[in-house]
Amino acid sequence: MKSVFLLSLLLLFAPSCGREEKSAPPAPHQTAGDRPDRPTGDPDLAELVEGNCGSCHLRPDPAELPRGIWDSVVFPRMGYFVGIYPADVSRASLLGDAPAERMRLETANVFPPTPKIDPADWQRIKDYYLSSAPLRLPPTAFKAEETASGFRVRYPAVFLSPPSTSWVRILPEGGLAMADINKAQLLTFDRTLAAVGTVATGRGLTDLAENGPAAYGVTIGSFSPTEEGTGQLLHFTPRGQTVLADGLQRPTSLVLLENGLPGPPEIVVTEFGKWTGRVSRWTPGADGRYKATTLSPRSGALAVVADTAAQVPTVYVLFGQGKEEIIRYRFTAAGVEQERVLAFPAAYGSSSLQLVDWNGDAFPDILYTNGDNADYVAPVKPYHGIRIYTGDAAGHFSEAVFLPFPGAYGAAVADFNQDGRQDIAAISFFPDYTETSEAGAVLFEAQASGTFLARRLPGGDRGRFMVLDAGDFDGDGDADLVAGCLALEAVPDKNRMANWLRQGLPFVLWENLVR
Repeated sequence: MKSVFLLSLLLLFAPSCGREEKSAPPAPHQTAGDRPDRPTGDPDLAELVEGNCGSCHLRPDPAELPRGIWDSVVFPRMGYFVGIYPADVSRASLLGDAPAERMRLETANVFPPTPKIDPADWQRIKDYYLSSAPLRLPPTAFKAEETASGFRVRYPAVFLSPPSTSWVRILPEGGLAMADINKAQLLTFDRTLAAVGTVATGRGLTDLAENGPAAYGVTIGSFSPTEEGTGQLLHFTPRGQTVLADGLQRPTSLVLLENGLPGPPEIVVTEFGKWTGRVSRWTPGADGRYKATTLSPRSGALAVVADTAAQVPTVYVLFGQGKEEIIRYRFTAAGVEQERVLAFPAAYGSSSLQLVDWNGDAFPDILYTNGDNADYVAPVKPYHGIRIYTGDAAGHFSEAVFLPFPGAYGAAVADFNQDGRQDIAAISFFPDYTETSEAGAVLFEAQASGTFLARRLPGGDRGRFMVLDAGDFDGDGDADLVAGCLALEAVPDKNRMANWLRQGLPFVLWENLVR
Protein backbone atom coordinates (compact mmCIF):
# COMPACT_ATOMS: atom_id res chain seq x y z
CA MET A 1 0.00 0.00 0.00
CA LYS A 2 1.21 3.54 -0.72
CA SER A 3 1.08 5.56 2.47
CA VAL A 4 0.01 9.18 2.16
CA PHE A 5 0.13 12.10 4.53
CA LEU A 6 -2.36 14.91 4.95
CA LEU A 7 -3.67 17.08 7.65
CA SER A 8 -4.70 20.17 5.75
CA LEU A 9 -6.16 22.21 8.61
CA LEU A 10 -7.46 24.38 5.79
CA LEU A 11 -10.77 25.79 4.71
CA LEU A 12 -13.42 23.42 3.43
CA PHE A 13 -14.42 24.82 0.08
CA ALA A 14 -11.16 26.37 -1.11
CA PRO A 15 -11.61 27.03 -4.84
CA SER A 16 -9.23 25.30 -7.23
CA CYS A 17 -9.96 27.11 -10.47
CA GLY A 18 -6.75 26.20 -12.20
CA ARG A 19 -6.29 24.56 -15.56
CA GLU A 20 -9.27 22.41 -16.42
CA GLU A 21 -8.73 18.71 -17.08
CA LYS A 22 -10.54 16.74 -19.74
CA SER A 23 -13.37 14.84 -18.08
CA ALA A 24 -14.34 11.23 -18.52
CA PRO A 25 -18.07 10.52 -18.33
CA PRO A 26 -18.72 10.42 -14.57
CA ALA A 27 -21.05 8.09 -12.74
CA PRO A 28 -24.54 9.54 -12.11
CA HIS A 29 -23.88 10.34 -8.46
CA GLN A 30 -20.90 12.46 -9.53
CA THR A 31 -22.75 14.60 -12.06
CA ALA A 32 -23.40 17.96 -10.45
CA GLY A 33 -26.19 18.92 -12.81
CA ASP A 34 -28.20 15.84 -11.94
CA ARG A 35 -27.82 16.10 -8.17
CA PRO A 36 -31.07 16.47 -6.21
CA ASP A 37 -29.86 19.63 -4.48
CA ARG A 38 -30.29 21.69 -7.64
CA PRO A 39 -32.67 24.61 -6.92
CA THR A 40 -36.03 24.14 -8.55
CA GLY A 41 -38.75 26.65 -9.33
CA ASP A 42 -36.26 29.50 -9.82
CA PRO A 43 -34.16 29.14 -13.00
CA ASP A 44 -32.17 32.29 -12.24
CA LEU A 45 -31.19 30.98 -8.80
CA ALA A 46 -30.29 27.58 -10.25
CA GLU A 47 -28.00 29.22 -12.79
CA LEU A 48 -26.52 31.46 -10.09
CA VAL A 49 -25.71 28.54 -7.81
CA GLU A 50 -24.35 26.42 -10.64
CA GLY A 51 -22.22 29.20 -12.08
CA ASN A 52 -20.67 30.24 -8.78
CA CYS A 53 -20.73 27.18 -6.51
CA GLY A 54 -20.07 24.69 -9.30
CA SER A 55 -17.44 26.60 -11.24
CA CYS A 56 -14.41 25.77 -9.07
CA HIS A 57 -15.47 22.43 -7.58
CA LEU A 58 -18.37 20.01 -7.63
CA ARG A 59 -21.43 22.02 -6.62
CA PRO A 60 -22.08 21.42 -2.91
CA ASP A 61 -25.32 19.85 -1.79
CA PRO A 62 -26.84 21.84 1.11
CA ALA A 63 -27.43 18.50 2.88
CA GLU A 64 -23.68 17.85 3.12
CA LEU A 65 -23.27 20.10 6.17
CA PRO A 66 -25.44 21.32 9.04
CA ARG A 67 -26.96 24.77 8.74
CA GLY A 68 -24.85 26.17 11.56
CA ILE A 69 -21.59 25.28 9.80
CA TRP A 70 -22.76 26.78 6.51
CA ASP A 71 -23.64 29.96 8.37
CA SER A 72 -20.73 30.37 10.78
CA VAL A 73 -17.86 28.72 8.90
CA VAL A 74 -18.31 28.04 5.20
CA PHE A 75 -19.84 31.27 3.91
CA PRO A 76 -17.71 33.68 5.92
CA ARG A 77 -14.57 31.89 4.75
CA MET A 78 -15.79 31.19 1.24
CA GLY A 79 -16.28 34.92 0.85
CA TYR A 80 -12.51 35.40 0.91
CA PHE A 81 -12.18 33.62 -2.43
CA VAL A 82 -14.78 35.74 -4.20
CA GLY A 83 -13.47 39.02 -2.81
CA ILE A 84 -16.07 39.49 -0.06
CA TYR A 85 -14.42 40.01 3.34
CA PRO A 86 -16.14 40.26 6.73
CA ALA A 87 -15.62 43.45 8.68
CA ASP A 88 -13.14 41.74 11.03
CA VAL A 89 -10.99 40.16 8.26
CA SER A 90 -8.85 42.17 5.84
CA ARG A 91 -7.39 40.96 2.58
CA ALA A 92 -3.98 42.12 3.75
CA SER A 93 -4.14 39.87 6.80
CA LEU A 94 -4.89 36.85 4.60
CA LEU A 95 -1.95 37.61 2.32
CA GLY A 96 0.39 37.63 5.32
CA ASP A 97 3.68 39.41 5.93
CA ALA A 98 6.15 37.06 4.21
CA PRO A 99 7.06 38.55 0.79
CA ALA A 100 7.36 35.16 -0.95
CA GLU A 101 3.97 34.01 0.34
CA ARG A 102 2.31 37.30 -0.63
CA MET A 103 3.76 37.04 -4.13
CA ARG A 104 2.44 33.49 -4.60
CA LEU A 105 -1.03 34.47 -3.42
CA GLU A 106 -1.12 37.67 -5.46
CA THR A 107 0.05 35.90 -8.62
CA ALA A 108 -2.57 33.18 -8.20
CA ASN A 109 -5.23 35.77 -7.27
CA VAL A 110 -6.35 33.53 -4.42
CA PHE A 111 -7.96 36.45 -2.54
CA PRO A 112 -9.37 38.89 -5.14
CA PRO A 113 -9.03 42.62 -4.30
CA THR A 114 -12.59 43.32 -5.49
CA PRO A 115 -15.79 41.20 -5.38
CA LYS A 116 -16.15 38.61 -8.16
CA ILE A 117 -19.86 38.33 -7.49
CA ASP A 118 -22.58 40.90 -6.89
CA PRO A 119 -23.21 41.08 -3.11
CA ALA A 120 -26.95 40.70 -3.71
CA ASP A 121 -26.37 37.47 -5.66
CA TRP A 122 -24.04 36.29 -2.91
CA GLN A 123 -26.82 36.83 -0.39
CA ARG A 124 -29.30 34.88 -2.54
CA ILE A 125 -26.90 31.92 -2.64
CA LYS A 126 -26.44 32.08 1.13
CA ASP A 127 -30.18 32.24 1.71
CA TYR A 128 -30.70 29.17 -0.49
CA TYR A 129 -28.13 27.08 1.34
CA LEU A 130 -29.21 28.18 4.81
CA SER A 131 -32.87 27.49 4.06
CA SER A 132 -32.13 24.08 2.50
CA ALA A 133 -29.48 22.71 4.87
CA PRO A 134 -30.46 20.38 7.73
CA LEU A 135 -30.07 21.33 11.37
CA ARG A 136 -27.88 18.25 11.82
CA LEU A 137 -26.49 15.45 9.69
CA PRO A 138 -28.04 11.98 9.77
CA PRO A 139 -26.14 9.37 11.80
CA THR A 140 -23.45 7.28 10.18
CA ALA A 141 -24.35 3.72 9.20
CA PHE A 142 -21.02 2.48 10.54
CA LYS A 143 -21.27 -0.15 13.25
CA ALA A 144 -18.41 -2.32 14.48
CA GLU A 145 -18.99 -5.68 16.09
CA GLU A 146 -16.71 -7.34 18.62
CA THR A 147 -12.93 -7.13 18.43
CA ALA A 148 -11.39 -8.93 15.45
CA SER A 149 -9.85 -12.28 16.32
CA GLY A 150 -6.82 -13.76 14.64
CA PHE A 151 -4.48 -10.82 15.28
CA ARG A 152 -1.85 -10.27 17.95
CA VAL A 153 -1.28 -6.62 18.73
CA ARG A 154 2.36 -5.65 19.23
CA TYR A 155 4.07 -2.42 20.29
CA PRO A 156 7.69 -1.32 19.86
CA ALA A 157 9.90 -0.55 22.82
CA VAL A 158 10.99 2.73 21.22
CA PHE A 159 9.60 5.86 22.90
CA LEU A 160 8.96 8.86 20.64
CA SER A 161 7.02 11.72 22.16
CA PRO A 162 5.10 13.35 20.71
CA PRO A 163 4.32 10.50 18.30
CA SER A 164 4.72 12.02 14.83
CA THR A 165 4.88 9.21 12.27
CA SER A 166 4.50 10.51 8.72
CA TRP A 167 5.24 7.31 6.77
CA VAL A 168 5.31 3.58 7.53
CA ARG A 169 5.95 0.46 5.48
CA ILE A 170 6.27 -3.29 6.06
CA LEU A 171 9.48 -4.34 4.31
CA PRO A 172 9.52 -7.15 1.70
CA GLU A 173 12.27 -8.93 3.61
CA GLY A 174 10.38 -8.65 6.91
CA GLY A 175 10.42 -6.04 9.62
CA LEU A 176 9.29 -2.49 8.98
CA ALA A 177 10.39 1.11 8.51
CA MET A 178 8.85 4.36 9.67
CA ALA A 179 9.60 8.07 9.45
CA ASP A 180 9.23 10.52 12.33
CA ILE A 181 8.62 14.21 11.67
CA ASN A 182 10.17 15.61 14.85
CA LYS A 183 13.21 13.32 14.81
CA ALA A 184 13.66 13.96 11.07
CA GLN A 185 14.69 10.32 10.74
CA LEU A 186 13.80 7.05 9.07
CA LEU A 187 13.88 4.19 11.59
CA THR A 188 13.98 0.48 10.77
CA PHE A 189 12.78 -2.37 13.00
CA ASP A 190 13.42 -6.12 12.87
CA ARG A 191 10.85 -8.83 13.49
CA THR A 192 11.27 -8.49 17.26
CA LEU A 193 10.36 -4.78 16.85
CA ALA A 194 13.82 -3.77 18.00
CA ALA A 195 15.11 -0.60 16.33
CA VAL A 196 18.06 -1.67 14.19
CA GLY A 197 18.89 1.44 12.17
CA THR A 198 18.27 5.14 11.59
CA VAL A 199 18.78 7.39 8.59
CA ALA A 200 18.59 11.18 8.67
CA THR A 201 15.94 12.30 6.19
CA GLY A 202 15.07 15.87 6.93
CA ARG A 203 11.79 16.95 8.45
CA GLY A 204 8.78 14.80 7.65
CA LEU A 205 9.48 12.07 5.09
CA THR A 206 6.10 11.52 3.47
CA ASP A 207 6.94 9.00 0.75
CA LEU A 208 9.78 6.79 -0.42
CA ALA A 209 10.21 4.91 -3.71
CA GLU A 210 12.87 2.24 -4.06
CA ASN A 211 15.06 2.06 -7.16
CA GLY A 212 17.43 -0.88 -6.92
CA PRO A 213 19.85 -0.33 -4.03
CA ALA A 214 18.84 3.33 -3.86
CA ALA A 215 15.61 5.21 -3.17
CA TYR A 216 13.96 8.55 -3.83
CA GLY A 217 11.93 10.39 -1.21
CA VAL A 218 10.14 13.62 -0.41
CA THR A 219 10.04 15.51 2.87
CA ILE A 220 7.17 17.84 3.70
CA GLY A 221 9.32 20.38 5.54
CA SER A 222 6.60 22.33 7.32
CA PHE A 223 3.88 20.29 8.95
CA SER A 224 1.77 23.43 9.41
CA PRO A 225 0.07 24.96 6.35
CA THR A 226 2.29 27.49 4.60
CA GLU A 227 2.99 28.91 1.15
CA GLU A 228 6.73 28.63 1.76
CA GLY A 229 8.73 26.03 -0.12
CA THR A 230 10.18 24.04 2.77
CA GLY A 231 10.02 20.56 1.20
CA GLN A 232 12.73 18.56 -0.57
CA LEU A 233 13.17 15.85 -3.18
CA LEU A 234 15.92 13.49 -2.00
CA HIS A 235 18.03 10.63 -3.38
CA PHE A 236 19.18 7.98 -0.89
CA THR A 237 22.12 5.66 -1.67
CA PRO A 238 24.32 3.43 0.50
CA ARG A 239 26.82 6.31 0.49
CA GLY A 240 24.35 8.85 1.86
CA GLN A 241 21.68 11.22 0.61
CA THR A 242 21.60 13.97 -1.98
CA VAL A 243 19.15 16.86 -2.27
CA LEU A 244 17.87 16.76 -5.85
CA ALA A 245 15.57 19.76 -5.39
CA ASP A 246 14.42 22.00 -2.59
CA GLY A 247 11.82 24.73 -2.31
CA LEU A 248 8.95 22.25 -2.78
CA GLN A 249 5.57 23.23 -1.30
CA ARG A 250 4.80 20.55 1.28
CA PRO A 251 5.23 17.48 -0.99
CA THR A 252 3.09 14.49 -0.05
CA SER A 253 3.97 11.64 -2.44
CA LEU A 254 5.97 10.58 -5.47
CA VAL A 255 6.24 7.81 -8.08
CA LEU A 256 9.04 6.81 -10.43
CA LEU A 257 7.98 6.71 -14.09
CA GLU A 258 8.73 3.38 -15.74
CA ASN A 259 9.83 4.53 -19.20
CA GLY A 260 12.38 1.80 -19.93
CA LEU A 261 15.22 4.27 -20.42
CA PRO A 262 18.64 3.84 -18.80
CA GLY A 263 19.88 6.26 -16.20
CA PRO A 264 18.09 8.12 -13.42
CA PRO A 265 14.28 7.84 -13.49
CA GLU A 266 11.75 10.55 -14.13
CA ILE A 267 9.69 11.33 -11.02
CA VAL A 268 6.16 12.66 -10.51
CA VAL A 269 5.71 14.59 -7.25
CA THR A 270 2.59 15.99 -5.61
CA GLU A 271 2.91 19.24 -3.65
CA PHE A 272 -0.10 19.88 -1.46
CA GLY A 273 1.01 23.40 -0.49
CA LYS A 274 -1.57 25.58 1.19
CA TRP A 275 -3.47 27.83 -1.21
CA THR A 276 -0.90 27.24 -3.95
CA GLY A 277 0.84 23.99 -4.90
CA ARG A 278 1.37 21.78 -7.93
CA VAL A 279 1.87 18.36 -9.51
CA SER A 280 5.20 18.19 -11.29
CA ARG A 281 7.24 15.89 -13.50
CA TRP A 282 10.92 15.91 -12.61
CA THR A 283 13.36 14.98 -15.39
CA PRO A 284 17.12 14.47 -15.00
CA GLY A 285 19.35 16.53 -17.24
CA ALA A 286 22.70 15.63 -18.76
CA ASP A 287 24.38 17.13 -15.70
CA GLY A 288 22.34 14.88 -13.39
CA ARG A 289 20.33 17.78 -11.98
CA TYR A 290 16.54 17.47 -11.95
CA LYS A 291 14.25 20.02 -13.53
CA ALA A 292 10.49 20.26 -13.02
CA THR A 293 7.68 20.57 -15.54
CA THR A 294 4.34 21.54 -14.00
CA LEU A 295 1.50 19.15 -14.82
CA SER A 296 -1.07 20.98 -12.68
CA PRO A 297 -0.59 24.33 -10.91
CA ARG A 298 -3.15 23.61 -8.18
CA SER A 299 -2.92 23.16 -4.46
CA GLY A 300 -4.31 20.10 -2.69
CA ALA A 301 -2.38 17.42 -4.63
CA LEU A 302 -2.43 14.65 -2.06
CA ALA A 303 -1.34 11.34 -3.59
CA VAL A 304 0.07 9.93 -6.81
CA VAL A 305 0.04 6.22 -7.72
CA ALA A 306 1.35 4.47 -10.82
CA ASP A 307 -0.55 2.08 -13.07
CA THR A 308 2.29 -0.36 -13.66
CA ALA A 309 0.23 -2.47 -16.07
CA ALA A 310 -0.47 0.38 -18.50
CA GLN A 311 1.12 0.31 -21.96
CA VAL A 312 2.51 3.83 -21.50
CA PRO A 313 3.65 5.42 -18.21
CA THR A 314 0.42 6.30 -16.41
CA VAL A 315 -0.28 7.79 -12.99
CA TYR A 316 -3.38 8.76 -11.02
CA VAL A 317 -3.36 11.85 -8.80
CA LEU A 318 -5.80 12.55 -5.96
CA PHE A 319 -6.57 16.19 -5.21
CA GLY A 320 -7.92 16.56 -1.68
CA GLN A 321 -8.82 20.23 -1.36
CA GLY A 322 -11.68 22.22 -2.84
CA LYS A 323 -11.93 20.55 -6.22
CA GLU A 324 -11.62 17.00 -4.91
CA GLU A 325 -11.04 14.61 -7.78
CA ILE A 326 -8.80 11.97 -9.34
CA ILE A 327 -6.91 12.85 -12.52
CA ARG A 328 -5.23 10.29 -14.77
CA TYR A 329 -2.02 11.37 -16.54
CA ARG A 330 -0.64 9.38 -19.49
CA PHE A 331 2.88 10.13 -20.68
CA THR A 332 2.95 9.33 -24.39
CA ALA A 333 5.45 10.06 -27.15
CA ALA A 334 3.15 12.86 -28.30
CA GLY A 335 2.96 14.50 -24.89
CA VAL A 336 1.01 14.33 -21.63
CA GLU A 337 -2.67 13.35 -21.73
CA GLN A 338 -4.79 14.15 -18.69
CA GLU A 339 -8.31 13.11 -17.86
CA ARG A 340 -10.59 13.47 -14.85
CA VAL A 341 -11.85 10.00 -13.91
CA LEU A 342 -13.70 10.71 -10.63
CA ALA A 343 -15.00 13.83 -8.88
CA PHE A 344 -16.13 14.22 -5.28
CA PRO A 345 -18.01 16.84 -3.27
CA ALA A 346 -15.82 19.47 -1.62
CA ALA A 347 -16.97 18.36 1.84
CA TYR A 348 -15.76 14.78 1.37
CA GLY A 349 -12.30 15.19 2.90
CA SER A 350 -10.38 12.90 0.53
CA SER A 351 -7.55 11.17 2.38
CA SER A 352 -5.96 8.30 0.40
CA LEU A 353 -5.72 6.64 -3.00
CA GLN A 354 -4.48 3.26 -4.24
CA LEU A 355 -4.81 1.11 -7.33
CA VAL A 356 -5.88 -2.45 -6.52
CA ASP A 357 -7.20 -5.54 -8.30
CA TRP A 358 -10.60 -5.92 -6.68
CA ASN A 359 -12.54 -8.01 -9.21
CA GLY A 360 -9.76 -10.00 -10.86
CA ASP A 361 -10.11 -8.58 -14.35
CA ALA A 362 -7.40 -6.94 -16.45
CA PHE A 363 -8.31 -3.38 -15.51
CA PRO A 364 -7.14 -1.35 -12.49
CA ASP A 365 -9.58 -0.60 -9.69
CA ILE A 366 -9.42 2.32 -7.26
CA LEU A 367 -9.35 2.08 -3.47
CA TYR A 368 -10.25 5.51 -2.05
CA THR A 369 -10.89 6.85 1.44
CA ASN A 370 -12.40 10.10 2.59
CA GLY A 371 -12.41 11.16 6.23
CA ASP A 372 -10.44 14.37 6.70
CA ASN A 373 -12.37 16.42 9.26
CA ALA A 374 -9.85 19.05 10.39
CA ASP A 375 -11.40 22.15 8.90
CA TYR A 376 -13.50 23.02 11.94
CA VAL A 377 -15.08 21.32 14.93
CA ALA A 378 -17.06 19.09 12.64
CA PRO A 379 -19.79 16.52 13.20
CA VAL A 380 -19.43 12.88 12.28
CA LYS A 381 -20.17 12.67 8.56
CA PRO A 382 -22.24 9.76 7.22
CA TYR A 383 -20.50 9.92 3.84
CA HIS A 384 -17.01 9.35 5.29
CA GLY A 385 -15.62 5.91 4.55
CA ILE A 386 -13.96 3.53 2.12
CA ARG A 387 -14.94 3.25 -1.53
CA ILE A 388 -13.87 0.89 -4.29
CA TYR A 389 -14.37 1.89 -7.90
CA THR A 390 -13.97 -0.83 -10.52
CA GLY A 391 -12.44 0.07 -13.87
CA ASP A 392 -13.45 -1.06 -17.35
CA ALA A 393 -11.79 -1.36 -20.74
CA ALA A 394 -12.55 2.28 -21.57
CA GLY A 395 -10.84 3.51 -18.41
CA HIS A 396 -14.08 4.53 -16.68
CA PHE A 397 -14.78 3.76 -13.03
CA SER A 398 -17.98 2.80 -11.21
CA GLU A 399 -18.54 2.61 -7.47
CA ALA A 400 -18.73 -1.05 -6.39
CA VAL A 401 -18.27 -0.78 -2.61
CA PHE A 402 -19.00 1.88 0.00
CA LEU A 403 -18.25 1.14 3.64
CA PRO A 404 -19.16 3.96 6.04
CA PHE A 405 -16.28 4.68 8.44
CA PRO A 406 -16.00 8.03 10.28
CA GLY A 407 -12.67 9.76 9.74
CA ALA A 408 -11.27 7.17 7.30
CA TYR A 409 -7.64 7.98 6.52
CA GLY A 410 -6.19 4.87 4.91
CA ALA A 411 -7.13 1.35 3.83
CA ALA A 412 -5.58 -1.90 2.65
CA VAL A 413 -7.07 -4.79 0.66
CA ALA A 414 -6.03 -8.41 1.32
CA ASP A 415 -7.52 -11.78 2.16
CA PHE A 416 -6.52 -11.39 5.81
CA ASN A 417 -8.33 -14.50 7.10
CA GLN A 418 -7.51 -16.50 3.94
CA ASP A 419 -11.06 -17.64 3.25
CA GLY A 420 -10.85 -16.80 -0.44
CA ARG A 421 -12.53 -13.36 -0.13
CA GLN A 422 -10.83 -9.98 -0.09
CA ASP A 423 -11.17 -8.05 3.16
CA ILE A 424 -10.48 -4.39 3.84
CA ALA A 425 -8.53 -3.00 6.80
CA ALA A 426 -8.80 0.70 7.55
CA ILE A 427 -7.69 3.38 10.00
CA SER A 428 -9.35 6.58 11.16
CA PHE A 429 -7.65 9.80 12.15
CA PHE A 430 -10.99 11.31 13.16
CA PRO A 431 -12.95 8.53 14.89
CA ASP A 432 -16.39 9.07 16.31
CA TYR A 433 -15.34 10.14 19.80
CA THR A 434 -18.97 10.37 20.87
CA GLU A 435 -18.99 6.56 20.95
CA THR A 436 -18.12 4.75 24.17
CA SER A 437 -15.48 2.75 22.29
CA GLU A 438 -14.40 4.65 19.21
CA ALA A 439 -12.96 2.76 16.26
CA GLY A 440 -9.49 3.89 15.23
CA ALA A 441 -8.61 0.68 13.36
CA VAL A 442 -11.10 -1.74 11.82
CA LEU A 443 -11.12 -4.91 9.76
CA PHE A 444 -14.05 -5.22 7.34
CA GLU A 445 -14.37 -8.97 6.86
CA ALA A 446 -15.94 -10.01 3.56
CA GLN A 447 -18.91 -12.36 3.96
CA ALA A 448 -20.18 -15.01 1.53
CA SER A 449 -23.27 -12.84 1.01
CA GLY A 450 -21.15 -10.05 -0.45
CA THR A 451 -21.52 -7.85 2.64
CA PHE A 452 -18.84 -6.89 5.16
CA LEU A 453 -18.67 -7.35 8.92
CA ALA A 454 -16.76 -4.56 10.67
CA ARG A 455 -14.61 -5.64 13.63
CA ARG A 456 -12.42 -3.41 15.76
CA LEU A 457 -8.74 -4.26 15.79
CA PRO A 458 -7.31 -4.62 19.31
CA GLY A 459 -5.31 -1.62 20.50
CA GLY A 460 -7.17 0.69 18.16
CA ASP A 461 -7.39 3.34 20.89
CA ARG A 462 -3.65 3.39 21.64
CA GLY A 463 -2.91 6.12 19.15
CA ARG A 464 -4.20 8.50 16.53
CA PHE A 465 -3.51 6.76 13.25
CA MET A 466 -2.27 8.75 10.27
CA VAL A 467 -0.75 6.13 7.92
CA LEU A 468 -1.31 2.42 7.26
CA ASP A 469 0.44 -0.42 5.45
CA ALA A 470 -0.15 -4.14 4.95
CA GLY A 471 2.44 -6.82 4.20
CA ASP A 472 4.08 -9.98 5.46
CA PHE A 473 5.96 -8.62 8.49
CA ASP A 474 6.88 -12.01 9.98
CA GLY A 475 7.43 -14.00 6.77
CA ASP A 476 4.73 -16.63 7.40
CA GLY A 477 2.73 -16.01 4.23
CA ASP A 478 -0.22 -13.99 5.53
CA ALA A 479 -0.87 -10.23 5.58
CA ASP A 480 -0.02 -8.24 8.71
CA LEU A 481 -0.87 -4.61 9.41
CA VAL A 482 0.93 -1.59 10.82
CA ALA A 483 -0.45 1.88 11.54
CA GLY A 484 1.65 4.96 12.34
CA CYS A 485 0.61 7.28 15.16
CA LEU A 486 0.57 11.05 15.09
CA ALA A 487 -0.62 12.86 18.22
CA LEU A 488 -2.45 16.00 17.16
CA GLU A 489 -5.33 17.63 18.95
CA ALA A 490 -7.29 18.58 15.86
CA VAL A 491 -10.73 17.70 17.21
CA PRO A 492 -11.97 16.72 20.69
CA ASP A 493 -10.44 13.34 21.53
CA LYS A 494 -11.95 12.50 24.95
CA ASN A 495 -8.75 13.72 26.67
CA ARG A 496 -6.62 10.97 25.13
CA MET A 497 -3.85 13.38 24.12
CA ALA A 498 -2.09 13.17 27.50
CA ASN A 499 -1.99 9.37 27.25
CA TRP A 500 -0.65 9.45 23.70
CA LEU A 501 2.13 11.82 24.71
CA ARG A 502 2.98 9.78 27.78
CA GLN A 503 3.06 6.49 25.82
CA GLY A 504 5.16 7.92 23.00
CA LEU A 505 3.95 5.08 20.77
CA PRO A 506 5.14 5.55 17.16
CA PHE A 507 3.12 2.69 15.64
CA VAL A 508 0.92 -0.32 16.35
CA LEU A 509 1.52 -3.66 14.64
CA TRP A 510 -1.19 -6.27 14.13
CA GLU A 511 0.46 -9.65 13.51
CA ASN A 512 -1.84 -12.01 11.63
CA LEU A 513 -2.04 -15.42 13.31
CA VAL A 514 -3.98 -17.24 10.59
CA ARG A 515 -0.72 -19.08 9.75
